[in-house]
Amino acid sequence: MWGLVKSWADAGASDSDKAFVRERIRVTVMSRRGVKRSKQADFAKLSTAAKASYQALEPSDLLNKHAWLFRENWVEESADELHDDDMDYTKREERIAKLRTEAMREIFEARGLPGIFELAEKGNAASQIGWLTVKGLIREDDVPGLLVAALPPPSNSQSWAKKNLIAGTLRLDDEKKRVSLLKKAKNVIGHRLCPAAAARAVPTQRRRIVDKLDEQSRQMY
Repeated sequence: MWGLVKSWADAGASDSDKAFVRERIRVTVMSRRGVKRSKQADFAKLSTAAKASYQALEPSDLLNKHAWLFRENWVEESADELHDDDMDYTKREERIAKLRTEAMREIFEARGLPGIFELAEKGNAASQIGWLTVKGLIREDDVPGLLVAALPPPSNSQSWAKKNLIAGTLRLDDEKKRVSLLKKAKNVIGHRLCPAAAARAVPTQRRRIVDKLDEQSRQMY
């Protein structure tokens, strides 16, 4: 089977297809569940072969390389990645957040915000991407620009990924800080986009911001 995987990869499989098969190997053969399903005597041999194929299938594209961290909100770690504290939810989340932040920083340095937006479109963890972008990737002063960049042109509908990314961006613990940020974003958006786009930038629960827009914008919202 591993020979077939190698032949398929060498025959010109696309980068995204390699990434997909690589992830399937990681979460089946190399996962904790995979270890439990395998006979203990066979696992060492199976794991060695799986790791060789896993390494050979590493994508060259940054987005495909790191997409496994953002396909879902919950990231299943392989058996080798698990630690003694894997049952400690807080420590596990901190570890995953660190891996995600490092991956996002690599993408951001190479491709800027467009790369972050494209990453958000590749999975179901866009809200986490928005949150981590604000927490450890850009300065607070740059957040309004992020919100503006995430908005679509007036004639286009907004993707769910970007909507969730914006929601994650605004997931702050400090309510006063969030309101201040929204006011700054409204000023930036109001000068650079049409009123309809400005209205769409504000989450539903921030109606007090929407109430300050003109009548037409409130109706559109």
